[in-house]
Amino acid sequence: MPYLLFLFLISHILIIRFLGKALERKMRLRGFALLLFISPFSISLSFLFAKFSGLDFQELGISFGDFIPGLLLIALSIPLALVSFFSILRAPAVWIMRIRYGSVNKATPQLLYSWLVVGIVEELLYRGFFQGGLSKYIKMSFLTVELATVIASLVFVLVHIGNVLVKAESLRNFQRDFVPRLLASFILGYSFQISHSLLYPIIIHNLLDGLTMTGLIYRKRKILNERHEILFNKEPSPKEDENQGE
Repeated sequence: MPYLLFLFLISHILIIRFLGKALERKMRLRGFALLLFISPFSISLSFLFAKFSGLDFQELGISFGDFIPGLLLIALSIPLALVSFFSILRAPAVWIMRIRYGSVNKATPQLLYSWLVVGIVEELLYRGFFQGGLSKYIKMSFLTVELATVIASLVFVLVHIGNVLVKAESLRNFQRDFVPRLLASFILGYSFQISHSLLYPIIIHNLLDGLTMTGLIYRKRKILNERHEILFNKEPSPKEDENQGE
């Protein structure tokens, strides 16, 4: 049965990819505006595949779950989110401007998706459906960590190689961010495992992506403003210098 979960996961990714491409041509939607538009379809498809896989709402994590462990993981994720935020503020301008997302001119849909939507869409698919399904059939664990959590965390990170294929990020950036992404993915997966709820990984995911996107947009705007000032800063003419001397 676990192989069907992989099949459904790949099918979900491909269906949403093809739907996105079709909408780009028909409606001229792009980037995060497109992601916002297709999010309801992605969520519906996750529920559909969960139904085909025999997962109920409890197994999907559609509940408040265990409150204390969930809050503890949220608290532990805050330092990671802040490290990501401040690392963007200190990163070289060249590296920042090579990142395709975080556009200053289209900030609203990017912030809406990062702060409110991405956690629901991705956690329902990767944690609720995929990890929840794996944990139903794979009972192995290492100390307190289920094998299903490890597999789902690795798959979640590896799927992001798609960003390289569509040129949303460079291979070098993907390699550099692999370990931080894996750590974040493990925190998301473990929070789902111990809380038995999607609520807490959704909050953590939105916090991580929201702060990262906010920092990226802020930094890009600052870089562009500095370049604008350098480009259009007029040096005083000799005549103005003489007048100032008088």
